[in-house]
Amino acid sequence: MVKRFFIITILFISCSTTNLVQKEKKCKLVIHDISSSQLREEINIYKDSLKLKFLGDDDKFILVFVEEKDGFTIYNIQYGFDFDDNLISRINLVSFIGNLPVFFILNNSDGSKDNLKIQKCAFMKLCKKLYPENYKYYKTYNSWPMPSSGQDSPIYKLIFKNGKLIKKKFYKNQ
Repeated sequence: MVKRFFIITILFISCSTTNLVQKEKKCKLVIHDISSSQLREEINIYKDSLKLKFLGDDDKFILVFVEEKDGFTIYNIQYGFDFDDNLISRINLVSFIGNLPVFFILNNSDGSKDNLKIQKCAFMKLCKKLYPENYKYYKTYNSWPMPSSGQDSPIYKLIFKNGKLIKKKFYKNQ
């Protein structure tokens, strides 16, 4: 009887541990390298061009909206100032330029990029580490704090063809 109880307890603990390990793997955030040196350089140019205009970069991040269209890859780059659940649910990839997070949102009108979306629990781990005040607010009120700035950042549009930058332009966010 004691032996059976011991075996059942061991099985229960190993099943519970397996579920925890699977949950941890599911919530693991993979940080991607930006493989294109040209893209990385242009994101740095954008970041540096706004450094004086947007002081207090602690709560900020860069958003990169990516679209494939007629053989071109179009990147619209802008600063992000606040989180919301809609934004988080659309993030596909996470990278860094220096200490500044870069969140990539891939155009997936056909649903082909849905498997690349990061899990909210993985994003929350990152938020807890990088934005502890926002994280604490979210955990307390189950919503994100109001944006620290209502100011829209300019958008930096890059157009690549066959992996080469062919056009770039700053324009005002409307």
